[in-house]
Amino acid sequence: LRLLEKDPAQRSASASEVGQALASIDLAQPASPAEAPAAEPAPATGQSPLYRRTFVGRETELRQLQAAFDNALSGQGALVMVVGEPGIGKTTLCEQLATYATLRGGRPLVGHCYEEGSLSLPYLPFVEAMRSYVLAREPDDLMRELGSGAAEVARIVSEVRERVEIELSPPGDPEEERYRLLQAVTAFLRNAATVQPLLIVLEDLHDADRGTLELLTHVARNLAGMRLVIVGTYRDIEVDRAHALSSALAELRRVTTFSRVLLRGLTPDEVQRMMSGIAGQEIAWGLAEAVHRQTEGNPLFIQEVLRYLVEEGLISRDEGQWRPTGETPLAMSIPEGLRDVIGKRLSRLSPDCNSLLSVAAVIGREFSLETLRAVAGMSEEALLAALEEAIRVAVLEEKSRVGEIRYRFAHAFFRQTLYEEMIAPRRLRLHQQVARALEEQYAARAEEHATELAEHFRACVQVRLNTIISGGTGTGKTTLLNALSAFIPDTERILTIEDPAELKLQQVHVVTLESRPPNLENKREVSQRDLVRNALRMRPDRIIVGEVRGSEAFDMMQAMNTGHEGSLTTVHA
Repeated sequence: LRLLEKDPAQRSASASEVGQALASIDLAQPASPAEAPAAEPAPATGQSPLYRRTFVGRETELRQLQAAFDNALSGQGALVMVVGEPGIGKTTLCEQLATYATLRGGRPLVGHCYEEGSLSLPYLPFVEAMRSYVLAREPDDLMRELGSGAAEVARIVSEVRERVEIELSPPGDPEEERYRLLQAVTAFLRNAATVQPLLIVLEDLHDADRGTLELLTHVARNLAGMRLVIVGTYRDIEVDRAHALSSALAELRRVTTFSRVLLRGLTPDEVQRMMSGIAGQEIAWGLAEAVHRQTEGNPLFIQEVLRYLVEEGLISRDEGQWRPTGETPLAMSIPEGLRDVIGKRLSRLSPDCNSLLSVAAVIGREFSLETLRAVAGMSEEALLAALEEAIRVAVLEEKSRVGEIRYRFAHAFFRQTLYEEMIAPRRLRLHQQVARALEEQYAARAEEHATELAEHFRACVQVRLNTIISGGTGTGKTTLLNALSAFIPDTERILTIEDPAELKLQQVHVVTLESRPPNLENKREVSQRDLVRNALRMRPDRIIVGEVRGSEAFDMMQAMNTGHEGSLTTVHA
């Protein structure tokens, strides 16, 4: 009945919850713990729904996996690889398949690979998967399924010896023993699948040892006629040509039972559905669209962002929808959970690559090779090698245009993490270098790139960099000065000096001083220099002089160099 609830928060969030609910109904023999699907348990009572995993979209991908399992029921075994970046939903998709397999009378088994430096036992994912099966079987049934290869399987799955009596033979020739092991495991899985169709999920094969890949390849070659589906997951961004998995995949592609499911980001509509499902109430479309732009539809990123927005009070319920409490809810610090995920990815890159990415983060979400080359301060060879590394691990994407090569951060959070890790003086120096590089590149067509230039000028103003705008008559000095002044925070006290008044500042705390020529008696003149000198005594947060032409230039330069940071002016040149 939960499936019919009007309130999304009361419905089951995924197939795993539905499966667990069905299993709890006392109409059939309950499954043993080892037979339960490999899925995350439903949230405990009182747990925030923000921590609940919700399955949205992936209809095509799930149908492909379900079709593979349906075919296996009639003896058409298969190997399927589920591929995508971290957090894209590989495990969640496999959990949905595990629930489906259980409801279809199959038995899901799960094994994991682990990063180098942690658990590194040979064949570990297969060992984990077979261990849960071994512990669930009666000794006589288990011995029958192990057959003549019981001793070989027992060498890697110690629980076999706890369930049945087996005498291990002395070690022999390593190559011959390895072959016997491959044969024994394959025969065991074949026999077990005749009793009940099997789904084996091998997680994170990008971390698999060579023994695991060899065993996977051997079993895959013998899947014909077996009621077995093996689903492997891996991160394509971590598998280059030299990776052990790459060689294994080349071999596996020659197996007719092999197929691949590629996962990419959710669509904006799916992001809205996912967020609404987690939050328990409809999410406003504009908010969902903004989250999609920020996360590129990565489910892990979406959930971390939503959790952050709710817990920080940046969104709230309003007339039946979650809406932003302010104008820009995504102008925020990166959630801690996301920072850990992104930081881990970046830490694997070389120092040169991280250095290049830091420069790129200051340039912007998207940037040209020309700008990067001008600011990076690296040799051409080192720059290209670092770019290739960043593209290979999907931190950057290459976008070629007519006459220009551009690059883009795959996720906005990559850029934000790199940007926030830098100390302010380094960011300021890089913004200055980028602004100069862009000025030179776009000198003849600056208006076309006003938005790109404005971002770096904004940074210069906000970190209180003294600025002098030079140019001839009619070149737009005052227009640019007005634009830069708009970046000054409303909380600052600003004093402007002009002749005549042309600036149009919108801040609250603004005092405007205007010079005055002498009267007919050549008296009562108020020069710009007088105003600048008096302005220094008032101690404003910023001084803006419309244009310095004469001796006041000396006083303005003195002000800029004696603690009046962030002053702005123009000069005719």
